[in-house]
Amino acid sequence: MDVGKLTNLARERLKDLDGHVLEVVCDIGRVKVYNLRRPGTRNMLVQLSFTPEGIAIQGDFTPEETATCSKRSQSLEWFCGILGIDYLAEKFLSKGWHVDNVREWLLNIGADSDAHSVEVCSAAYDLAQSDDEVLADPAQVRGEIDQFTQWDWCDSSPHGYKPQEMADLWAIQSTFAKLHGEHMAPKPAKHET
Repeated sequence: MDVGKLTNLARERLKDLDGHVLEVVCDIGRVKVYNLRRPGTRNMLVQLSFTPEGIAIQGDFTPEETATCSKRSQSLEWFCGILGIDYLAEKFLSKGWHVDNVREWLLNIGADSDAHSVEVCSAAYDLAQSDDEVLADPAQVRGEIDQFTQWDWCDSSPHGYKPQEMADLWAIQSTFAKLHGEHMAPKPAKHET
């Protein structure tokens, strides 16, 4: 995915969480559950659970379409750190065949005339202009490309993380880490006068 596009998408998702508050739902020993939500509503709620087994993220605003993503063997302290968008994706998300990645991959093939024939570049570029329904079907994309070349699909593949999910996960983690830091910061002592 183009880094600039991904960065802009992540910034937009971060704006969606602006104004959210962090509330403690459960704090029992090594089990901690937090709601990241808009004040006064459960809309756009994210629930983050931290247990000795790992981290689970669920709710309205979650990275994966399944509405839950989790990572074993990671801690609250780790999640509150400064974590990169690719690193988070690697830890929480599943790679797959995603239309945005396929389109970008085909455009890159189409632009690489040093590595591919003009016929392959043209076919890849034309295929990149196809509807999402066409690009969502790996067999159809492979069939189109294989008409022009014996492509080695092991060396180059559009499999990757869904950009929207990467942006969502990064926005959730960044917002949570910021609010948790504010929530856990020592409160100034009140002095009686």
